[in-house]
Amino acid sequence: MRVAVYTRSLVNPTLAAYITDHPTWEITRRFTGRALPDLAAAVRAGKVDAVVVTNLADFPGTPRALAHLLNAIRESGAALYAVEDEFDSTKPLGALRLELLALFLLWEHDRVARHRRLERGDA
Repeated sequence: MRVAVYTRSLVNPTLAAYITDHPTWEITRRFTGRALPDLAAAVRAGKVDAVVVTNLADFPGTPRALAHLLNAIRESGAALYAVEDEFDSTKPLGALRLELLALFLLWEHDRVARHRRLERGDA
């Protein structure tokens, strides 16, 4: 399985140990920092089969950027694994959590946008 790894820093022993436990996984891409658009593009292009992160809180950026990544994962059929959160989107509960998280992020983005329009008087 072609795996993309996302980390806040380049060295992460927890993630390394988790990946070592999956001998069929091949790390084909690594992403750090604010690379969510690049990660989403790699997922949409079919360059990775799974995204592995230490925990979901590691993803930076706006709710909209994270929602785009989660939608790319859902639409492409890729998997998402968050090691410390024990999150596995290939399992029924993980798939449900992925759907709920994506929907919540889109709702939050819409709420913030609506609030900004009201502040500007663009209601």
